Amino acid sequence: MSHKNRRKLRTLRAVLATITGLLATSAVQGQSGVVLHEYIPPDVAEDLALGTLTSSGKMPAVMRTPSGLVSAPDKLKSSTDGQTPTYATSAAKSANRFQIDGTTSDPGALHYHEPFRPSIAPFKRLYAFDAVNEAFELYLSNPARHAASLEGSPDVGDDEFFADLTIVGGQAVRIPSVASGMHVLATDLEPSVPFQLLVDTADNWFFQAPGLIGKGRLIMRLAAPRAAMSPEFAANSYAALVAALPEVPASVRRTAEPILAHIGVSRALSPTQAVRILIGYFRAFLPSQEHIQEVSGSVLYQQLTLSRKGVCRHRAYAFVVTALVLGIPARFVHNEAHAWVEVFDGQLWHRVDLGGAASGIHYDGGKPEGPAYRMPKDNYEWPSQAQPGDQLSAKPGLENTESTAADSANGAQGNSTNNAPRPPSQAAPRSSPSNDPKSSMSMPEPEPLAEPAPASSVAENRGISQLTFKVVGSANVHRGEALSIEGSARSDGGPCGLTRIDLELKRDKERYRLGSTATDEKGRFSMQVAVPLRLGVGPYELTAASGDSATCRASAR
Repeated sequence: MSHKNRRKLRTLRAVLATITGLLATSAVQGQSGVVLHEYIPPDVAEDLALGTLTSSGKMPAVMRTPSGLVSAPDKLKSSTDGQTPTYATSAAKSANRFQIDGTTSDPGALHYHEPFRPSIAPFKRLYAFDAVNEAFELYLSNPARHAASLEGSPDVGDDEFFADLTIVGGQAVRIPSVASGMHVLATDLEPSVPFQLLVDTADNWFFQAPGLIGKGRLIMRLAAPRAAMSPEFAANSYAALVAALPEVPASVRRTAEPILAHIGVSRALSPTQAVRILIGYFRAFLPSQEHIQEVSGSVLYQQLTLSRKGVCRHRAYAFVVTALVLGIPARFVHNEAHAWVEVFDGQLWHRVDLGGAASGIHYDGGKPEGPAYRMPKDNYEWPSQAQPGDQLSAKPGLENTESTAADSANGAQGNSTNNAPRPPSQAAPRSSPSNDPKSSMSMPEPEPLAEPAPASSVAENRGISQLTFKVVGSANVHRGEALSIEGSARSDGGPCGLTRIDLELKRDKERYRLGSTATDEKGRFSMQVAVPLRLGVGPYELTAASGDSATCRASAR
């Protein structure tokens, strides 16, 4: 080889070495995070204008709704990463009845999973009951289920939604719905295996896929009557409601009829007038620190209804029992964080929120994507101290929490510890699945009242406490009716905050404990108690006493 050719070869080798070095450098830089392609997020307005479909071609990529433009869930974004709750409660193991409890205090912040776009939090329908038995338990009058078919397009007056559910296969599994009368327009299951959607007579929904091994992801396009999410109720005849009315036991009628008279409703009023009065009455319930000790279904129903004491589940439960006795079909509906009612006007079941919502919600699996659902106007009056459910979803400052094995075993259904009383700022702990067949919202045992401090711990030179109270309204109260009391407790050192107050009725040697409450940080307290039905007629002396503590102890009458 000539000298000239050898020099050309050395030059070629140098060029090749330089190119190889550049390629190697580029590879290393790429592995170090160099962006080779720019991600361009989807333009929802453009997708809507072009009529873009999802990757499966089964539903639109974007929908225009009264709440705004809503994008379909992204199939490329995993929802089975352990953060999203799995709907896995089989129909056979679902709670088949609901039994109310006597824990009427604010439960604090609760966990909630929102699978719908636009978000309907906290009104995801998970359990619905439409009848009452002799034990004053709510149950489903007709558990028969039928297969739901795809309908293709929404009806006039419908609102549309997307649903995104992580779900298990095998036997029928309970899944949530957006409203009564919901219908399915399109579905997309990954992995793609045959499945069936089932719905029962109270619009409880179920998913069944015997061939699905492990978890799947179900995306649906849904529609539901907007009027079903409005409390506006119009029915002029009880005869038009009979077909949807379950049988009510005679013992339940005997218990509830005096309460109907107390509330001021009867069949002399039209169903529309009666429902308006019932809504106003049950929205005026208030949470209470007093635990109602009665376990008898009839007496517990009486005390809750007459004292107007309790949170969302108590007022919804009492409303349903009362409405059924009056002749108005009503359902008790709940999920893991809220409870409300539905009433039937002969055409539609209407959602009616009675308030009593918790202090806040912790979103499991991430906060809802996209806009919140713009609900129809509520023209019924709300008391000043009400806690409507739609305000619950708007409360800020609640962080997401990781799901645990309880999500896989129990889906997103409620459990007993989620409803235990706790400070509003404290997160609700995750709990193991409840095996209680009565209800997914069965309540825990009440927290014990604070015990008096030992005598040795009480300061010897503390100031004398002052306890004052008054009866709000008339002190001439009938048995079974509510007695409202307000007062305050303070010592020479200032207000007696967070102090137990015990109330009793006394006559001669007879003593009847009405219950206990606690003062707030400023030493004030208020409570409603039901006058026991067993009391004799006549005058009584009302007394109040604070529990012993290191700072406050007093009594008054």
